[in-house]
Amino acid sequence: MKNNKRGQLTGPIDETKDSAKKVLQEVSRDLPEVTATFHDCQEHNIKQIKDMTNTYLESQKEVAKSLQSAAASTPVVSNVFMTMFFPWMHPQVFAENYVKAVTNLTDAAVSAARLSTDLLQVGMDSTRSSIDHAHANTEALSQYYVEAARTIEESVRGNERRAYRR
Repeated sequence: MKNNKRGQLTGPIDETKDSAKKVLQEVSRDLPEVTATFHDCQEHNIKQIKDMTNTYLESQKEVAKSLQSAAASTPVVSNVFMTMFFPWMHPQVFAENYVKAVTNLTDAAVSAARLSTDLLQVGMDSTRSSIDHAHANTEALSQYYVEAARTIEESVRGNERRAYRR
């Protein structure tokens, strides 16, 4: 009868263990597909960012050429007042500043793409670390639970022996 009660108690635990094993096997089978999907997504993002950057820079090259052409056709000292108090409004200076702004914007976009990839890596590393810690904690707690249960069992048996002696 004692073994039957133990079976009743451990049966659901064994069923849960089997269920968890099946789910983890499914996840493991799906891993190559998930990895391929992640890789494809990253490749797609990189290609799109490259295309966007090239398209944007080519259009800005045309804008810069137009600004440079406007600057070349404007007399250097067309307006002394403007040159003295608003030098950035000179077409040549404006064109140079515009090109710097375009370069900075493009660098920021590319940096954002790198940052997103780095954040994904950090997320994966963090998940791995968390699971490693959870694994170590689970092993320690499981050992503690087993030791506590054995101590309780020994205590109950000791009390039963003392009760029979009386």
